[in-house]
Amino acid sequence: GPLLELLVLLNSQANSSKHRQSGTMLKIVEDVLSNGLFHPQHLSGYFGLSSLNKSLSAKDIKGSYHRHLFQRFKGIKMENKAVLLAGFGYLLQLFVRRARNQRTVALSGTTLGRLHKSNEGSEEPQQHRESLFEVFIKFMEPMVLECKSYSQKDFSKLGVTRLVEVHCMLKSINVMLITLIEEKIYVPTEDTLEGSYFNFLQDIYSVLISISEKMYKFWMSAVHLEDVSIKKIVPLMFAEIVSAVGSFLEIEYKVLGDDLMKLWLMIFALSAINTSSKDIKPCFLLASKISSLATQVICTFSELRQVGYVLFSCYFQ
Repeated sequence: GPLLELLVLLNSQANSSKHRQSGTMLKIVEDVLSNGLFHPQHLSGYFGLSSLNKSLSAKDIKGSYHRHLFQRFKGIKMENKAVLLAGFGYLLQLFVRRARNQRTVALSGTTLGRLHKSNEGSEEPQQHRESLFEVFIKFMEPMVLECKSYSQKDFSKLGVTRLVEVHCMLKSINVMLITLIEEKIYVPTEDTLEGSYFNFLQDIYSVLISISEKMYKFWMSAVHLEDVSIKKIVPLMFAEIVSAVGSFLEIEYKVLGDDLMKLWLMIFALSAINTSSKDIKPCFLLASKISSLATQVICTFSELRQVGYVLFSCYFQ
């Protein structure tokens, strides 16, 4: 727990000139967590996660390192520690990095590679990506469940602490999606299991849109509040939502569906309310994110054939 909190803190300071030593400390914390949670001896267990869908007995959990870790993940959300939730994405990054390095070693044919070679190292690239996506699902599931629960709540009654928790969850989801992109874990043409991976991505997108609708209604009412902390956190939350939509465009544009009307309405609505709150510093970040997303939508769908009418028809309806 403390190490995970420190990981989040150091990542937030890594690019700051005021914290020059954060980079060195971050590397140390990453090494400790990577070796402790994702040691080569444990990797094969992570790559056999299909059995995790079954109910587990206490004996199974105690005897299985990776199963115990994911049970621990489920318990974190009950502890009301927002920072821990923000760390899930960084942990996935560490896992993928370790898995990639081990696979490289295993395929190198060196003596060290032969010593550590295991099932995940000898897999074909497609099988390896599928295994990584299964791990991605296990990291993402607690976040999706939490977002679903918040999409049913009245944001006006949450308070600043809970809003920070939502922001941390959204940030963690974004880090995972970025990892999915950078490591090329999801390839649409390889999604042969009846589109199950695509369906999971679509579920994540649907949950994010659902929670954003609740957030928008709350922002509309919060514009006139005197609580500056709330006025600052809401734009940050929406910045994560907008970034996530951009990530889905890059991962698989079909996740957004055929009707772009809803997406454009969200872009215009956020632009309008964000402009009315332009005196709040985080609004500058959100404005930049919105502009980038709008450009990305136009570029992505303009590159596809026979979508010109769908892309621009919403302006005239």
